[in-house]
Amino acid sequence: MNSQTQESEDGALSEEERLQLLTTAGKRNRLFILALAGVLGSLMLVSVGLNIHRAFSAGDDPRIQALEKQILRLEKQLAVQQTALGNQEELLASQQASQLTGMFERAENPDRSLK
Repeated sequence: MNSQTQESEDGALSEEERLQLLTTAGKRNRLFILALAGVLGSLMLVSVGLNIHRAFSAGDDPRIQALEKQILRLEKQLAVQQTALGNQEELLASQQASQLTGMFERAENPDRSLK
């Protein structure tokens, strides 16, 4: 009977040891799975971020080129408008000079303006 008690004690101790080993293995497995989930989650976030960045940057290239072309067209139009404005200013100045010349001539020679 003494041997049965000793065997049952040895069996109980081995069960406790097994339980402790299983508990530590379970904790280690949970930590490993948690770390793996963290790494996979980070990779997924980086992948999504890069895809979003590519989506926005890929769409900007044609838009940027179109804006650059528009800027060149506007610069050319600006040069044309500045030339036209300069011509109009010259025309206005010559018209004002002609009007002033006419007014001075009439003021100097009132007899001619009546004829």
